[in-house]
Amino acid sequence: MGYRSDVKYVLLFNTDEQRQAFKLEAMLIAADIESGLDVINNDWEYKIDLHDVDFPYQIRTHYEDVKWYESTPWVSLQEKLMDLVVSDYGGGYVFLRLGEENDDVECDHDCSGERDTYLYADNYVEVIRKSEFV
Repeated sequence: MGYRSDVKYVLLFNTDEQRQAFKLEAMLIAADIESGLDVINNDWEYKIDLHDVDFPYQIRTHYEDVKWYESTPWVSLQEKLMDLVVSDYGGGYVFLRLGEENDDVECDHDCSGERDTYLYADNYVEVIRKSEFV
């Protein structure tokens, strides 16, 4: 069965053009890896034009209950893409992995050295009540 983790990361961009160019390059890189295009096509959530943030254009990814072993091509692809955002697009990323053990928390970030970024993990319960008209 293997050790499982919950993983979240956010890719950060200054402009929508940078984000779109990154996505095209990411698709070319991912095409050579088994299930690589699934990372880009199915698992990315786009947030556009967030106000009052340093990087208003973002791609957010969240995996629950996954085997996050650095030796697998699927994980190596995602780590490569995080580094690519910083090195080639002037953006950044914020990464968080919560393992099965309480003390197994991995946090990482890189924001092109332009800004100080603070990252922390917290366990909490959130209750959301809402209604919608259909």
